[in-house]
Amino acid sequence: MINYRERNLRLAVLSAAKWLNIAFRGGVDEGTINCPLCQYYSDDECIGCPVRNIVGEGWCNRTPYEAWIKHQKSRHSPQKRIGLFQVQCNECFELAKAEARFLIFKVIPWIRSLK
Repeated sequence: MINYRERNLRLAVLSAAKWLNIAFRGGVDEGTINCPLCQYYSDDECIGCPVRNIVGEGWCNRTPYEAWIKHQKSRHSPQKRIGLFQVQCNECFELAKAEARFLIFKVIPWIRSLK
């Protein structure tokens, strides 16, 4: 049986890979639909998600994702509430990298520190 630490480490690595793909390979952000952590935790308002445990809020508020969504909606897709977002300008590129760095350098080490 997989434990909390192992499961979340795997999910966080896959989530970071999603953001690296968005930043560097033309990948698409579909919100909770293609986020491994969200697929596991979003039904329970993110209770138990390591991102929520770190920032103290659900739905990736107070993370670089919040700035990504604001930028996407204001600059590229004002009619969309959520949708298929991808890198369309340098700011998008920087925000996607920031989300990947957040997962790689904050979330993954936090999970690894759990006993």
